[in-house]
Amino acid sequence: MKRVFAIILLVLIFSQIIYAQQQNVNVNVAVINFEALGLSQVEAAALTDRFRSELFKTGKFTVLERDKMDEILVEQGLQQSGCTSSECLVEMGKLLNVHQIFAGSVSQFGNLFSVTVRLVDIQTGKIQDSNSQDFNSGKEKLLTDGMRAVALYFAGVKNPVASPQVAAQPASANSDSLAAKKNEILQKLMSRRRK
Repeated sequence: MKRVFAIILLVLIFSQIIYAQQQNVNVNVAVINFEALGLSQVEAAALTDRFRSELFKTGKFTVLERDKMDEILVEQGLQQSGCTSSECLVEMGKLLNVHQIFAGSVSQFGNLFSVTVRLVDIQTGKIQDSNSQDFNSGKEKLLTDGMRAVALYFAGVKNPVASPQVAAQPASANSDSLAAKKNEILQKLMSRRRK
């Protein structure tokens, strides 16, 4: 009887150890350069780089380096710009050999700066999660506090408070007027590109 009890106890202990190890496994991810709406591509690239760094610092993700990602995509004849659909992101994620891929946009509307990021699962092609952050205190706060807040959100801290000007909210909670302004700016940018 003692022997059976000891075996059961060992099985329980080992199962708990295995479960704990599985919970600490980092997810392989890539971050596609954010689309710039009302900001320069250089600013969007800086925000994307900061987001990569903040994701890595959470300890929850293994983030593919930008240079390595660019190298793989160039070899395959693909580029990051223009890849916004889930199908394109899934194809890119498979080439990069990652489990999930982050994509998003950064916008400026007057004094309001906004970032929206979505997480796409490569296996299913579905958006797993999405987050938006709005700042009325400038690009600097978006860079320093906003990227950290979005990274913490995806790491499991669902209501990170980076600063008093930050309001973490799911992308679906964005107001219709913000979406309308974003579409208006996008239309203006598209018409400029056509000229």
